Amino acid sequence: MPANLIRMGHTTKAQTIHATPQAQGVPLLPGCNFHDDPLMKRSLKKCSYMDKKFGAPTFVADVPTHFEPPIYGKIDPMEEGVGERLPTPPWLAQHNILRFNAYFKEPILESDVETVRIRKCVIYYHTEDRTILVRELSQVNSGMQQGVLIKRHCIPLDASEQPAGLEEPKVLGPEHFIVGQEVTVYGKRFMVIGVDSNTRNHLTDLGYTVPENMEWPADNQFEALCAKKAKRQQVTSEHMDMKRHHEYGATGLISIPSPRKVARTQKFLQHGGEKLKFMAAWDDRDMPHGDLRMLQINYFLEDDTIQVLEPPVNNSGREGCTKVVTRQRCPKVEHRRAFANEGLFDNLKKDAKQHLTFGVDMDYGYYTADDLAIGKVLDIHGRSLVLYDCDEMTRDWYWKERGIDLGAPINVQDYFKTHPKAPPRLRPPPHHGIGSEEDSLESWKNLMPKAPKRNHEKETKYAGKILSYALRMVPSPNALIEEEGRHFILSYYLENDTLSIGEIGINNSGLMGGKYLARQRVKRLLPDGSYKWYTPEDFKVGEVITVLSKQFRVLEMDSATEKFLGGIVDPSTPEDIKRLVVSMRDAMLLKHPRVQEAFRAIGGHTNNNIDVSDIIEFFRTINLDVKREDAKTIMSMFDHDGDGVLNYNEFVAMVQGDEYSLNMDELSNTTKQFKITSDDMFKQTQAYTRDAIQSAHENSVFTKKCEKLVTALRDKIAQRRCQFLDVFRVLSGHSLDSQLHAEDFRHGLKEFLGFVLSPEEESVLEQAFFPGGQPCNLQRFCCVLESDNKLGA
Repeated sequence: MPANLIRMGHTTKAQTIHATPQAQGVPLLPGCNFHDDPLMKRSLKKCSYMDKKFGAPTFVADVPTHFEPPIYGKIDPMEEGVGERLPTPPWLAQHNILRFNAYFKEPILESDVETVRIRKCVIYYHTEDRTILVRELSQVNSGMQQGVLIKRHCIPLDASEQPAGLEEPKVLGPEHFIVGQEVTVYGKRFMVIGVDSNTRNHLTDLGYTVPENMEWPADNQFEALCAKKAKRQQVTSEHMDMKRHHEYGATGLISIPSPRKVARTQKFLQHGGEKLKFMAAWDDRDMPHGDLRMLQINYFLEDDTIQVLEPPVNNSGREGCTKVVTRQRCPKVEHRRAFANEGLFDNLKKDAKQHLTFGVDMDYGYYTADDLAIGKVLDIHGRSLVLYDCDEMTRDWYWKERGIDLGAPINVQDYFKTHPKAPPRLRPPPHHGIGSEEDSLESWKNLMPKAPKRNHEKETKYAGKILSYALRMVPSPNALIEEEGRHFILSYYLENDTLSIGEIGINNSGLMGGKYLARQRVKRLLPDGSYKWYTPEDFKVGEVITVLSKQFRVLEMDSATEKFLGGIVDPSTPEDIKRLVVSMRDAMLLKHPRVQEAFRAIGGHTNNNIDVSDIIEFFRTINLDVKREDAKTIMSMFDHDGDGVLNYNEFVAMVQGDEYSLNMDELSNTTKQFKITSDDMFKQTQAYTRDAIQSAHENSVFTKKCEKLVTALRDKIAQRRCQFLDVFRVLSGHSLDSQLHAEDFRHGLKEFLGFVLSPEEESVLEQAFFPGGQPCNLQRFCCVLESDNKLGA
């Protein structure tokens, strides 16, 4: 490649390529157009078919294949016959902006105040490209949009001033902007009234004569406002006295400014723009991601307002000059607490300016200049700010106005070392109310949350168990409606410790009954500030409970709830009794195919009857623990004659229903084969109540002694491997009336069983077996030994 084609810092004239594909008859295909070689091109710019004239795009028909930029200020020494140096282009010359002050008149047709409005503007002329920008000056309270009036571009002369015979229109230049003369720009006639010093010097260097600057003209609106102000009459004290006299005669009131407003105005006029500056530190390290923040407190003397700013700190991760507290009067701690304890109506009675809300002015209870000093701690909306330094102007003001020396600044690091704070402790956020609290807590504990564990054993045990309480709402001091007469029913579900509250509707009260609180778990506040879920032990009759900031008094509880809390087990349901009968039938079917064998095996071989003890003993042989009241219920269901025992016919009816076949079939072993009548359930309830009354005396000394002695006697009989029937026969001495007397009982215990007792213990056993001194039969003897009956039924 020739050396004169590309040379750093120099340019060469374009070469002409004669060997084109069209001239040699070569098809215009890739690889044949050697004239497009980039190394042979002087410029690699894209050819454009559009040009810009007068600020608008224009189509260009003849586009040159090569663009040869002009040579400015450089000569190639290798090239021969190069002409002289060309002048410097305008964009490389010194850039200067000429500034002309001008105005134009805007006619006003529909106004009685003004007829012509003066629009003041500034014309900027850029010498680098002869562009012009027109900007209108802003006028206060003009009501017009002001700013850029004409954007920057080359502005042509008016059509009436264009010279004839030119292909392109002539544009405005500095020679057209003459002080004291008008220039037309897009139909608007601007009057040039002055230039700045830079423009005057530039035009003088170019040889132009610049006249002196002129004053801005006054428009009609300005003159009308001045005349209106001149006509205003000054209000004197005599006029104010006459005004108050007329007001008092018409309304009985006098409109005079309050002393507080007068003092505030005087303070504003005296200390306008003055402020005290303190440096404060806020230790927020006890919170997660907290830090020791350095703040600036500005106290404005004109209205006693405080502004808290945070100066920028390098590499702190926070934006600089953050406004922590906007300018306002900040309440003191004791005043803020007193306001929080006041009632709603008490706050409404006060002045609206006294409400402690952000941005609202206060009349008392706020921080003043007397509360600020180095070393003091300010509580501003819950933030404890320690004042550790101030500027010199603040020190001088306190010394001149108050005679107080603020002292030396405090070392913040040493101060917080002597006042350490506890390390931050991560606490779960408050529950947002969606879903259960346990489920939301799992999302805070684990990145992959798991479902909270459920107590299936408790849910199965207490399924369907509900405790009911009667509540009455305790009226609050700020109640807007009558709350004292509202009654509620609280239902506590034992299976998952949830509760719901329903309101009892009262006619003509204006309050609709129904659901008051949906079923959910509720926490109660403890004295130490912690929370705990409500349990059945928290609902005591006569006490006051708090549920979601509302207080209720527990009036009473239903009988089922009282029995559950007292440890008394509810009687079995009819379905439980049916299942016991079916289980009894299944066991008989497996052991004894015929009814006669089952009757003899259970107890019918003794006296051709089956009593309650025989039924309990049979269930014990099949490993079923049956309560005595359930056995009595089964007995009462099939004891048609009411003698307290089952004969053979009643036993057959129990095990086979209405079919009196001698064979026991499986079709009868269902709970649908028999029904329990209301009389049976009444008897069962009676038996349950009687046993419940007896169990209420379990804690007495006599009952415990009786239980201990009966248990020892039963163990003595079990050691000798005897049946209760055999022991009864031996103790009764084969009496003719088949009953056991007290004398025979004491003699038999010593002689036959070897069960030696003291006289007191013998008396306890006699009261258990012989209540009222009556003889004891076989049935009572077995019942006392089997069911641990203390005093007898």
